[in-house]
Amino acid sequence: HDNADQRLLAIGHEMGLISDARLAILQEKMSAVQAEIVRLQRTSIPPSVAVNELLCCLGESPLISGVRLEDLLRRPPVTYEALAAFDDERPTLPFAVCEQVEIQIKYEGYIRRQQSMVATQAKMENRRIPEDTNFAKMPGLSNEAVQKLTKLRPYSVGQAARISGVSPADITALLLHL
Repeated sequence: HDNADQRLLAIGHEMGLISDARLAILQEKMSAVQAEIVRLQRTSIPPSVAVNELLCCLGESPLISGVRLEDLLRRPPVTYEALAAFDDERPTLPFAVCEQVEIQIKYEGYIRRQQSMVATQAKMENRRIPEDTNFAKMPGLSNEAVQKLTKLRPYSVGQAARISGVSPADITALLLHL
């Protein structure tokens, strides 16, 4: 829900539901988010008593050497707000920008993995299964998968993957066969 504007406003604008001014506000917000993420990636702080006290209070290991602010923010208990005390060059930003910076940095790995899964799913959606495929002669498919694939005759691997009872291992066997 926190990035609905990023995902949907451009679509709404294309459909004529969102004004140019509202879209410009979103673009300005996203530019500020990106600029702040880049700044956090480039800004390092040395270990200090104050930083290490904060980290210890949060149950995190103290710093031994300098670290980028981005890497500190990736630590689960560390918040963007908590970094303010150690970030002399921090700009004054709206709450929505600060929130998005923290979310994007903390969840970057998960987001990247999800995007990879979406791309893989899209490829599977386009991978066609020939109409004359004999699932019963396909090695590696479970009996349940053979029954359901034979009965339902999915058009693509993506459709096959959404059939209840067809496991990821069955999809792998299907892909190997194809």
